[in-house]
Amino acid sequence: MTFYRRTDLDDLDPGDGSVNVSGRASRLFEHLGRIARAASVRPTGETAVTPIGCRRRPGRKPCKGRIRVRRLDVPSTVQWECPHCGDSGEIINVRGSEWDLGAARVPLPEDEEGQQEVKVRITEQQYGLLSALPLLMEPESEWIVAKAEPATHGDVRLTGPLDFWELLVWELAAAANHEESRTRQRRLNELCRQLGNAVEAQTGFRV
Repeated sequence: MTFYRRTDLDDLDPGDGSVNVSGRASRLFEHLGRIARAASVRPTGETAVTPIGCRRRPGRKPCKGRIRVRRLDVPSTVQWECPHCGDSGEIINVRGSEWDLGAARVPLPEDEEGQQEVKVRITEQQYGLLSALPLLMEPESEWIVAKAEPATHGDVRLTGPLDFWELLVWELAAAANHEESRTRQRRLNELCRQLGNAVEAQTGFRV
């Protein structure tokens, strides 16, 4: 059975503080926001598989599916589905919102040096750690996370231009410095070093 839902992000967060989203609703809101961001950084009409896990629990067991997304301009919607269990829906009013990481909000670097594409492979656990961080300060950092793709053996591939990576690595280091949990701080520092080393190995630039 297909569970199809239509979500207007403006209804969930009108931006004036009148809606207090917490608990289960907060997790759903975050989930839909991640889906919207993932679609916003991909070409119009292209269906793409993301590393975003399905939230459903058919038979009381976590669904193992990964969300597929497609962005349409006419009408402006984000369509999503889990190919494993059939859960699906569409999201409207993404364009121009805080979840829109398209070219209008996050233009690619103009200089050739900053445009160098860097691809880094991380574990699913590391991707979960990265995704669980509060909204990153810079949209360029969010862009790399939103553009993530599933890789083989359950890993995740991050892709982005060099200029974007500099911001992401810097923000990860800042997040680690402010992390109260020693375990999470250690994992954030390890991920920060791993990303920095990978960027330097591919481009010769230390970030």
